[in-house]
Amino acid sequence: LRYYTFIYTMAYCMQAAAEKHIPFVVLDRPNPLGAKIISGACIIPELASFVGAYELPVRYGLTCGELGAYFKKYDKLDLDYRLIEMKNYTRDMTYPDTGLIWNIPSPALPGFKNTLCYCGGCFTEATNISEGRGTPKPFQMYGTPYTDMDALYDCLKKEITEENIAFRKRTFVPFVGKYKGEVCFGVEYEPLSNTIDFIPIALKTLKAIKDLNPEKFAYRIQEEENHLDALIGDHSGYDYLEGKRTLEEVLLNWKAQSALFEEKAAEYYLY
Repeated sequence: LRYYTFIYTMAYCMQAAAEKHIPFVVLDRPNPLGAKIISGACIIPELASFVGAYELPVRYGLTCGELGAYFKKYDKLDLDYRLIEMKNYTRDMTYPDTGLIWNIPSPALPGFKNTLCYCGGCFTEATNISEGRGTPKPFQMYGTPYTDMDALYDCLKKEITEENIAFRKRTFVPFVGKYKGEVCFGVEYEPLSNTIDFIPIALKTLKAIKDLNPEKFAYRIQEEENHLDALIGDHSGYDYLEGKRTLEEVLLNWKAQSALFEEKAAEYYLY
């Protein structure tokens, strides 16, 4: 996903290698979410940061090796870029399809289902809503000490019509992060498909909690910028949460952006 920062470490290392005329070798690995689904806004250049750059959509559908080739062309690097391709990998494979054991990339992504919900669920980090960090199911649980859990559940039952997702009321106590040691009231999600796109669900959840708690909800501001925009990639997600645009309008615009990126990215496909 665009905001998972390992890829920018790779990009910066590529720039340094080009500057020093050092060959750069990538041992390719599967994209855990597969390489078929591309979704979300393509980040606008003025919002570029270590959590999003290179005009990537949220879910960009490339392996690390393919992404490195994209970075090389984007940055116009004079670089001896060498790629060791995977064997027996196809673009439609999600991580469970590979038969490999999950290797935890960070404490907040202990399993594949957490990673599915991280796609969009990460937007919550730009607010004072807990995204479940410090619980057994980060990015599958969302809530606050001030949320009316029953009202939230009733609201989401009307809003969430996506198939292949189940959810229930959930109280939880984070042991780190937001609301450490406090009881939070909210919901827990369970993906029922390995190919679900969680972005619309995450946005509906954010808006429901915000609308139920207008006086207590808050955005996280970094360097005078709304951190939500940096994670989403443009300003339209904020407009949706503030009631200025419909979700259907926002998602349709992002779908068009993702389709254009897919056309550009196709030249880097190896599998």
